Amino acid sequence: MTAAEPPDPITAPLTYPGAAPDSPAVLVTESGVLVVRPSRSGALGQWRVALGPGDGKALDEVLGQRGAALTGERVPVLAVGSNAAPAQIRRKLSAAALTAAVPVTAVTVDGLSVGVSAHVSKAGYVPATPVPDPAAKARRMWVTWLAPDELQAMDQTEPNYDRVRVPGSCSVRLTPVQALPACWLYVSRHGYLTERSGEPRTLTDQSDLMSRLLAEIPALTDLAGTTPDEWISRARDQGTRDRIRDLFRSSGLTRSPERF
Repeated sequence: MTAAEPPDPITAPLTYPGAAPDSPAVLVTESGVLVVRPSRSGALGQWRVALGPGDGKALDEVLGQRGAALTGERVPVLAVGSNAAPAQIRRKLSAAALTAAVPVTAVTVDGLSVGVSAHVSKAGYVPATPVPDPAAKARRMWVTWLAPDELQAMDQTEPNYDRVRVPGSCSVRLTPVQALPACWLYVSRHGYLTERSGEPRTLTDQSDLMSRLLAEIPALTDLAGTTPDEWISRARDQGTRDRIRDLFRSSGLTRSPERF
């Protein structure tokens, strides 16, 4: 984490999903975040990395100089939760003894919404999961471009998810003229939470999400306490997390995992 960068959500669970990039394309490194200038039609590897006033190099050149995989060797993975946050990317790769050099790009997505997984993470937050939504159009999301070793490391950090290909019913566009036909995403094995109406619950600020769940499910306070801070503290226990997940189900707020 750099001095100006927010903490990762594992360190500060109530900040989940963390701070996404503040530019449409960036290169996440071990020491910071470099801005990448998108090209409407140029290949990703030729997009320019801003290295200083009037100074820039092609993304593939910068990756090559770092001994990192070039863009053509990387796998695009749609990030609907904290995997879009540079601080979280850096933390996860560091835990696997990998030096971060990961391009992250904004994309436009049709057919998917960001829902809430029906489980509690080890860090205590209630994480995101994608939910099919035919009515969703031009949603801004993020893609991480992972080298094979980075992809393996990221898979290891997602024990509650299956990595699957984005279905053909959804479209992911890097630019208005560039589609990503072979993109992956992580889908929760536990299904997703719904509102009392049955509609998929939309991911919101963690404090608001937890407060609403505590109010809607009275028995939840016996497990998670009465405040988001108390929730986070109690959820450090695996047994508590499991019981919260079971209570989500018994309260009728869980829908089975979608088939992608």
